[in-house]
Amino acid sequence: MTNLPILWGRGSSTNVQKVLWTCAELGIRLDHRPLAGEYGGNQSAWFLALNPNGTVPVWQEEDLVLFESQAIMRHLARRRGALYGSDTTAMAQVDCWLDWFALVFWPPVRMLFLDVVRDQKIAPDDPSASAALQKAATFTERAAGRIARSPYMAGPEFSLADITLTIGLNRMQGLSLGIPIPDPLRAWMEGQRRRPGFAFATKEEPDLPGHTGSKPNE
Repeated sequence: MTNLPILWGRGSSTNVQKVLWTCAELGIRLDHRPLAGEYGGNQSAWFLALNPNGTVPVWQEEDLVLFESQAIMRHLARRRGALYGSDTTAMAQVDCWLDWFALVFWPPVRMLFLDVVRDQKIAPDDPSASAALQKAATFTERAAGRIARSPYMAGPEFSLADITLTIGLNRMQGLSLGIPIPDPLRAWMEGQRRRPGFAFATKEEPDLPGHTGSKPNE
């Protein structure tokens, strides 16, 4: 029986990768147990008792159970006093860009992957696909504009916001969706990829494109 906190979720999930990278940066030891996708188990009764949504990641530490990747990341960063800003103003900036990634940047990328690439429900030239592609390109330009004004997404220090964006850009680039990444943003992303935590988090990154795994959050 391990005394380490358990992270449930397949390593090919971008949301699991975000938590793995956070743990690496914070020096948190964990017991990573693959689940969902090719491993199955995420619709079993015992797992649904942990997370009724049946998605990964799930963080289990004694009596504490958390789901939703960014909630887990925030919890770990607050506990260690790092990656989340040194005061409430800095924390608000991190929250701003974390929520921007989840609610603005990622949805059109996810739609293109699921409906155009993976399930082929929509043709690449369908108006809805074209609209999603334009949105993704616009939001990528906005990220590049932010990086042009700041060394990191939330300000002068590396934070949770940089982890989420780098993981998302890495997957987006690998999927070859046709979303351009401006050169300054690409150079910034390569700098983040050189951090040891990135390699630890993405060691199970699937071969792309043509990946036929589960939905990104499962």
